[in-house]
Amino acid sequence: MRISEIQRLSAQGSIGLILCIMPSVACAEDVNVGFGFGVAPSYLGGSDYIIVPLPSVSVSSGPVIVRTNNLGLEAGIEITPTLTIGAIGRVDPGRNSLFNVRDAVVQKLRKVSPSVELGGFVEFRLPLNGNNEPGATLFTRIAAEKGLEGGHGGLLIESSMGVFAPLGARTSFAASAFLNWQDQRYANSFFSVDAEDARASGLTAFAARSGVRDIGVSVLFDRQIGGSWSAGFVSSLGRLQSSASASPIVMQRGSATQLFGGFTISRRF
Repeated sequence: MRISEIQRLSAQGSIGLILCIMPSVACAEDVNVGFGFGVAPSYLGGSDYIIVPLPSVSVSSGPVIVRTNNLGLEAGIEITPTLTIGAIGRVDPGRNSLFNVRDAVVQKLRKVSPSVELGGFVEFRLPLNGNNEPGATLFTRIAAEKGLEGGHGGLLIESSMGVFAPLGARTSFAASAFLNWQDQRYANSFFSVDAEDARASGLTAFAARSGVRDIGVSVLFDRQIGGSWSAGFVSSLGRLQSSASASPIVMQRGSATQLFGGFTISRRF
C-alpha cells in the first residue's frame, strides 16, 4: 500500500464517506484498479449503518499521481522524496441525499444537498531507517476542502499522523490518528437544528459552532495475494467533538461514536 494512500484514508476518517484502498507496490509508472465494500454510518453522526461501495483507481507516472478521493479525485506531485502536494476535487454526499437515512426523525430534517468540494493537500514522509531501503516510515497529511454553493458551502480541514511498516515481503500495515476541523457553515449544515427543523422533527433547536469536528484512529492492512493482485482492509474509530457531539441530531437520534470497516481487492496493471 502506498504511504500516500494511507495518509489520505486516515485523514478522511470514517464518517459516512466512501473510502478507497489502493494497491501496495509503488513504481515509476503504474495503474491500480480496485473495488470492494464497506460499512459506514448513513449520515454524519448517525447510528444506522449502510453498505457502501469502495472503488479505487490510481494512475502514477514519475512524480505525478492521480487517484480517487471519496467521490472524486486528487492529483499530487512529489516535490521531494519526503514531500508531496496536490489538489482535490470531490463530492460530499450530504445528508439524506445520495444515501438514504433510515431514522424517521432525521428524515424530517432539511436535506443537506451533495456539495462539490475543491481543495488541496500536503503530505510529509520520514523514513525511520534514514535511507531508501524499505522500512517503517512516519507520515503526516493535512488537507483542506471548501464546499461550493448549493451544498454545505463550508470548509473542512483534515489532518492525520501515523506510522507505516512492512510486515514481511507481501504485507504492509499502518496505524494513525486523525483530527478534522469544521468551520461555521459546515457545522451549521450538518449539526444545527433551526426552528423549522425543530417543528418538523420534534428535536430541540440547536445552533452548531465551528471547531474540531472529530478525532479518531485508523488501522490499515494490505497484502499481496498473488501476482499483481492484493487485498486491503481498513478500519477506523472516530468520535465527534464539541458542537458536533452536542447536536440533538447526534445526542438524541445518532451517536458520537462513528465506526467504519471496509475490504477491497485490487490489481496493478
